[in-house]
Amino acid sequence: YDKFTGEHYSPDLIFDRLTRFVSDHSGEPFFAMWTTTVPHSNVQAPLDEVMYYVDKLGDEEPCTEPGMYLPNRYPHATYAAMVTHIDTQVGRLVEKLKELGVYDNTIIVVSSDNGPAHNGNSPLEYFQSGGPFKCCAQWGKGSLREGGIRMPFVVAWGDHLKAAKSSHVACFDDLMPTFADLAGVQAPQNDGISFLPVLEGKEDKQEEHEALYWEFPGGKGWVAVRMGQWKGLV
Repeated sequence: YDKFTGEHYSPDLIFDRLTRFVSDHSGEPFFAMWTTTVPHSNVQAPLDEVMYYVDKLGDEEPCTEPGMYLPNRYPHATYAAMVTHIDTQVGRLVEKLKELGVYDNTIIVVSSDNGPAHNGNSPLEYFQSGGPFKCCAQWGKGSLREGGIRMPFVVAWGDHLKAAKSSHVACFDDLMPTFADLAGVQAPQNDGISFLPVLEGKEDKQEEHEALYWEFPGGKGWVAVRMGQWKGLV
């Protein structure tokens, strides 16, 4: 499997650029969108990090037919190593922000663009990656079922936010007006609704979407709509 290993690891190259950007702009307002490449179905991670999980999970069957991705000797261990890798990098970013003295004035948002994938190199069923939703084909990434579109969403802002959970239903359209509210500027015309009241602990004053709509023509031609506590999927 050595022939499938490259010289550079893209998550590390991206993270190095990110931390340089943060360091260069720490004396002024900045916005950074960190689109890391892990975890993803081309499961690859540094060998020592993979072997850490091989020791924990034991030997496993290699993935020799991953479709459009590369074969992998230890798909479960490698996927776990990738998740740990980004988790470690988030911690390192927090340390860098604290070192620069800007952590308490920096808003950090961690989320995903879709649910977990299901293929030979992305063991959705093994890790139960869909959480409370059904963990099998057509119930995660590439579907408009809850496992495909309901994402983890974590916001940290130093001492400005209290630890809490929210039942507010939001979507990525809401980020622009929320960030604009936080920055004290007018957002461009958009379909989003600021969820700043939720962040401020004033959920009773939060405006809700009348409806949310999704479509995914690249898959089964899925369309879905949610209104209140009801969702329709065709």
